[in-house]
Amino acid sequence: MEFFISMSETIKYNDDDHKTLFLKTLNEQRLEGEFCDIAIVVEDVKFRAHRCVLAACSTYFKKLFKKLEVDSSSVIEIDFLRSDIFEEVLNYMYTAKISVKK
Repeated sequence: MEFFISMSETIKYNDDDHKTLFLKTLNEQRLEGEFCDIAIVVEDVKFRAHRCVLAACSTYFKKLFKKLEVDSSSVIEIDFLRSDIFEEVLNYMYTAKISVKK
């Protein structure tokens, strides 16, 4: 946590923990199905997520969402990826952590 005071007496605050808490809260919401507005189906496995997170982390999803009319009941099927791999990528988007086998 940092505070900055400039010559104009403006106090600036920088919370380094905010981004960590933000990701943690979004991931908790995803895992509980709260505020999820998209479902991605991969190999018959359904993953709930937030479009804004997917679009922010992936140009593929950003372009897809711009092209398609999607709403909170939208389901998108992906047939070019295994479900276990998509799950790892999705978890990375929400946690900034990933496990990859050699």
